[in-house]
Parts: sequence; structure tokens; C-alpha cells
Amino acid sequence: MDLIPTGIPGFDQVLKGGIQRGSCVMIDGAPGTGKTILGSQFLVEGAKNNEPGLFITLEETVDSLREYSQSLEIPLAKYEKKGLICREYTTGLLTSGRSPQSYIGR
Repeated sequence: MDLIPTGIPGFDQVLKGGIQRGSCVMIDGAPGTGKTILGSQFLVEGAKNNEPGLFITLEETVDSLREYSQSLEIPLAKYEKKGLICREYTTGLLTSGRSPQSYIGR
């Protein structure tokens, strides 16, 4: 199995090496549990290794995510500009029939 390390200290040990390459991962949980931070850190670590990533939000706007990541000094915008990270806000994406891969690099 080809695993991608998350780059998050301690988390890769819990996952026994990382997340399976090519998988689509949804992070779910109550407000304030670190979902946005976890997803953002994972995307940045992947982008550092030239791996594209997609952040889909169903509640927060892309602008609020940008402000939040900047306040935590997570450089998502740097990799957005390079086309490696795409952030999308929608309430209908999951039923649109569009694949997550179609958002990367546009």
C-alpha cells in the first residue's frame, strides 16, 4: 500500500504511516476539534512535495478559510497561487457529479 505521510507530528503513527495515495478523505467532527487545521496542514505538506490537494468546505467561505490559515501561519495561499491547492465552498458539490480531481490545477 502506497501511503502519503501527513507531516503532522504524531498523526502518521496513529495512521500507521499516512493516508493511502489516491484516496479521498473527509474530515468530520464537532466545531473546534481541529478539522480545518488538520486538513490545511495535510494539504500544505503535500504541496511541499508537489502533490495537488482540494479543500472542500460546506460551511466556511473560502475567504474566511484564507484569513484563518493566515492567522495560524499555514501557507495555503502560497500553494494556491502555484495551482497545487484548490479551496471550494459549496453546498451542492457532493451531488454535482463532478470528481474531486477535476478541481485541481485549474
